[in-house]
Amino acid sequence: MNIVEALNVALPEIPERLAWQKRVPKVDPRLVAREHILEGVPMVRVLLPDTHEFYTLPLHTWKLIRLFNGDRNYEEVAQIYTAETGIAADANWVREFAAENADADFWYKSSQEKNARFREEMAEKRRAQKKSNNLAEIRFPAWDPDVALTAIHDKLGFIFTYQFLLANLGMFAFAAYVTLSHWSEIGRDNLEFYNFTDKTVGDVVLFWVLVCSIACVHEFCHGLACKHTGGESHSMGFLLIYLSPAFYCDTTEAWVYGGKWQRITTAAAGVWSSLIIYALASFLWWGTAIDSGVHNFAYVVMLASGILPVLINLNPLIKLDGYFIFTEMLEISDLKENSTLYVNSWIRRNVFRLPVEVPYVTWRRRLLYVPYTIVSGFYSYGLLFFVVTFVYNVIHRYSPDWAFFPAILLTVVIFKSRILALWRFMKLLYLDKKDRVKAWFSPARYAALACAVVALLIAPIWRETVEGRFLLEPAQRAVVRIEVPGKLVEANAAEGQTISAGAPLFRLQNLDLESEAAKVGADLRTASAHAIQAQLRYGDYAIAERRRQELTEEELSLREKMARLTVLSPIAGTVVTPRVQDLLGLYLPSGTEVLQVADLSVLQALVYVPEPDVGRIRIGAPVALRLDALTSSVFGRVMSLTTVSSELEKGLMAAENYKGIQAPRFYVARVVLPNSSEWLKDGMTGSAKILVRRRSLARLAWIDVAEFVRRKLW
Repeated sequence: MNIVEALNVALPEIPERLAWQKRVPKVDPRLVAREHILEGVPMVRVLLPDTHEFYTLPLHTWKLIRLFNGDRNYEEVAQIYTAETGIAADANWVREFAAENADADFWYKSSQEKNARFREEMAEKRRAQKKSNNLAEIRFPAWDPDVALTAIHDKLGFIFTYQFLLANLGMFAFAAYVTLSHWSEIGRDNLEFYNFTDKTVGDVVLFWVLVCSIACVHEFCHGLACKHTGGESHSMGFLLIYLSPAFYCDTTEAWVYGGKWQRITTAAAGVWSSLIIYALASFLWWGTAIDSGVHNFAYVVMLASGILPVLINLNPLIKLDGYFIFTEMLEISDLKENSTLYVNSWIRRNVFRLPVEVPYVTWRRRLLYVPYTIVSGFYSYGLLFFVVTFVYNVIHRYSPDWAFFPAILLTVVIFKSRILALWRFMKLLYLDKKDRVKAWFSPARYAALACAVVALLIAPIWRETVEGRFLLEPAQRAVVRIEVPGKLVEANAAEGQTISAGAPLFRLQNLDLESEAAKVGADLRTASAHAIQAQLRYGDYAIAERRRQELTEEELSLREKMARLTVLSPIAGTVVTPRVQDLLGLYLPSGTEVLQVADLSVLQALVYVPEPDVGRIRIGAPVALRLDALTSSVFGRVMSLTTVSSELEKGLMAAENYKGIQAPRFYVARVVLPNSSEWLKDGMTGSAKILVRRRSLARLAWIDVAEFVRRKLW
C-alpha cells in the first residue's frame, strides 16, 4: 500500500474542508516575505516553508494577506486594510478574496488539512503524468545539501570577496591566452571530446566521471551563492534536460532573500566555478612537461570544463544558467512562459480567429517576445530531434533495417504531450469552425475538392530523386614526373600559378649525362671525318659509315634525354601541388612525381550512388549539387555512369567502426560542371540529388511500401 492509498483509508471524509470554509483563514506564520522591484513595480516574494517555493504578489495583495491572523473577522480585516492602503474594501470583498485563494499555500493548515492536500496533490501528479510525458526536464531528487552548504560556506566565505574576484579575473585572462595561442588544437579537441564515435569503454568512464565531478562542483557553487544571500537549499539531485544527464541544486530562496545582482550571482556561480577549474587546468597543462600524466590529465579536465559546457550553460534559449541571468538582466520574470503565451494567444486569435484573450504586452516587449519564442521553440525542438537522431544512429549501427522502429517509439514518447496539445487545439478549432465550414461546403464544392485531391494523388508532379555524396575534381588533370634523373636547379612553378601548355616548369642538371653527350659528340665528329676519308680513299667506307650512323643515333638519344632535363607542362592549367620550391637542390630519380597541373575551368562531380538506387538513374538526368562549404547549389547532368561498383571515397561519410556491419557498394555518376570563374575548388564535397522522374504521390507511396515489403519479408 503506497502513501496515497494509506491516506485514502485514513481520511475517507474531509470534514476539515468544511471547517475551512466556515472559519476566517490564517496566514502561515512561518512565511518569509521580501519586497523587490520587478519591472519598476514594487512586488513581494513570499517563501513557502514546506515546499521552499515562492509566490510573487503585488504589494497591496500581500498587505491584505498578512492581516489574516485567525483572530480578526472579515470586517476587521477590511477596516485595517482600508486604513493602511487607502483602498476601499468591505467584508464581502475580503471574504470573496479569501474564498478565491482558499487553495493557496500561504495559509496555515492543520495536520489533517495538510494530509488531505498532500493526497490531492499526489493524485493530481499521477493524473498529470498519465496525460503528459514532458521530457524537456525530469528531476530525481537525491538529498538535502543545506547542512553541508552551511559548513562549506562558513569555511569558504573568502570566495565572495573582491580580492578573490580580481584573482579570478587574472586567472581567466591567462586561460584565455593559453586557449587562443593553442586554438588550433583546443578548438578541434573540444568537438572530439564530446564525440562518442571512437571512444573506448575506459574513455567513456573517464568522460562521465569528469563531467559528473565538475557538474557537482558547479551545482554546489550555485548552492553556496544562494547560502550567501541568506537563503537555504534543500534539494539537490540528478536531472535530465532533453534526455541529457545533468545535476541540479534548488536555489529558489535566493530569489526571495537576494536582490537583483545577488540573484545574477547565484545563477552565474556554476559557470564561474567551471571557468575557475578550466583556468587551473590550463595553468597545469601549460606548465607541466609534455606527455606527463599531470599534463595529459589537465588537458582532459580543460576539455570537460571549458568552452562547450560554458557556452551551453550560458545559452538563454532553454532554462539553464544563461536563461536566469538573461531574465534578471532584463528584469522580466518567466520570459519563456509569458512570451510563449503571448505568441500562441496572438496566433490563435488573429490567424485562426478563435475566441482567445491575448495578454496585453507593450510594443517594446513584443520586439523581444516574438523572436525569442520563435528561436527558443526551434532550439528546443531541435534538441529533442537531435536526441531522436542520435538514438537512431546508434541503433542503426547494429540493425540498419529496423533502427527506425525504436526511433519512432522514442519520438512518440518525447512528443506525446505536444501531439496531445496539437490534437486538443485541432479539436477546439474544429468545434469553433465546424458550422461555418459545413455551411461553406456545398455539394459542388465537395465534388471540386474530391477532384482536386484525386488529381493531387495521381498527377505526376512530385520529384523522385536519388541522393548521394559527391567529390569535386578537375575534368582534366596531368601528373608531371621526372623522366631523366638529375639535380633540380631551377623551378619556374608555384602552387596556384596558371601556366600554358608547353611552358617550362623545371630544369635539371645531370653531369654524367652531359659528359656522355659531349663524349659521344666528339666521337661522332671523329667518325664523320673517318667516313669522309674512307670515301675519298675508297677504303673501308661501309664500316666507317656504320660507325658514324651508330654514333649519330646515340647522339640523338642523348640530345633527347638532355631536352627532357627541362620539364614542360603537358596541359594548360593551374599548379595544385604545394611547396614546389622545396625540391630545389634535390637529386630526383626518374619516375619521381614533382607536381600536378589541373584544368580548373571545368570540374567534374563524382557522385557516389548506393547500389540499390543505381538502376533508377539514366544518362542525362538533371542533378542538383549542394556543397558542404557553400550555401548555394549548382546544377548539371549525368554524363556517364560506371559499370563496376567501387568503395566510397574516404572522408565523404563517417567511417563505420563496427566490423560486423559492411559498408554498401557504390556506383559513380559523373557530372561535368563549367567553372570559368573558378569559385568551385578541387576537393570540395557535398550532397547530390539526381532527378529520376516525376511521379504521382500515389505512385511514390506505392513504391516505398512495395520496396519495404520486398526487403523485409523476402
